[in-house]
Amino acid sequence: MMMTRFGLAALTLAATTGMACAEGFAVRNLETLTVDTSGYTGAGSFDYGARASNRLTVFCAECPGLTAVDVIVGRSEDGTEARYRSGETTIETMRAQCKERSPSCELEAAELDDAVGWVTRYEIGGRAGSTTVLFLDGDQLIIRSTAPDVDTAYVNGQVALATIGHIIVRGE
Repeated sequence: MMMTRFGLAALTLAATTGMACAEGFAVRNLETLTVDTSGYTGAGSFDYGARASNRLTVFCAECPGLTAVDVIVGRSEDGTEARYRSGETTIETMRAQCKERSPSCELEAAELDDAVGWVTRYEIGGRAGSTTVLFLDGDQLIIRSTAPDVDTAYVNGQVALATIGHIIVRGE
């Protein structure tokens, strides 16, 4: 009985130590980032600003309507990452849910190094959006792009993923 308790205690310690060593994203404080805004698409020049330590916005003040990309870093502790990584939640299931909410919604898998998730593109009224959601060891990255059309929203979201997302996930 004593050996069983010791074995259980050792397994619990090993499991919690493994979780504590999880790395997650390399950068969580977005106020420290310098952002290259040259690759974004819109009828004007882009600028950026940190709204909080976990939120940064790239925006075009001269563009018609709202052309902007919001980048938010947080935690996801509801099991979404585990269900997605295990295949319990599939891209097909999520794609069907996306279409139920908006018939124009398209959803595909996305990854950046060990971070996994999905990207959507959709129309919202007379506007459009694209949202990328990535998970890594409980950290969650959301990149939400809005623009007058779906293609611009998607391209700007992908630019943010390749530049800002790259820094957040890799630290480079």
